[in-house]
Amino acid sequence: MSQAGVIIEQMRAGMASGLPKRVVVRELKDFSDRDEQELSKGVYSFVSKGISGDSIYKRYVDFILVGQIKTEDDAGGLAIEEAELTMIDEVMAFQSAMRLNIPLDRIIQSRQLDAPYGWISVESKVGPFDFNCPDISGLADFILFHAESNFGGTADDPVMISEETLAQ
Repeated sequence: MSQAGVIIEQMRAGMASGLPKRVVVRELKDFSDRDEQELSKGVYSFVSKGISGDSIYKRYVDFILVGQIKTEDDAGGLAIEEAELTMIDEVMAFQSAMRLNIPLDRIIQSRQLDAPYGWISVESKVGPFDFNCPDISGLADFILFHAESNFGGTADDPVMISEETLAQ
């Protein structure tokens, strides 16, 4: 796997361990291609946007995190908006838990336009990293460690994110 892929995968694994009731993947799909049960739970997709930075020793992994959710067919726009805002709260808690430089550059949501589906899109980047290092796996383990220890649980022993963490 590429160095950037390892970093994104560890962020995905960290978020999945902290949000075990959500589906957290690396592949973005159209709503029509997603399982209805997954959409009811809420799906986060990490998608690489590229690499940025002015030096090989100071590179950033740019990514978009897309959240997709489906509410009850007759729930209405306010229910969709609230589900999206909950997902945004979760993303901000994840950002805080990572203790890395992960600015949330832009967060947008569906504006209730796609009922009964809702979505959020978060543009961000993580880094800087030294891509001259031949083995970035130690850094990737660090990312996963911070996500698991600060966001809650491990893949084998997940802990749901608490309301207190969301409120911080």
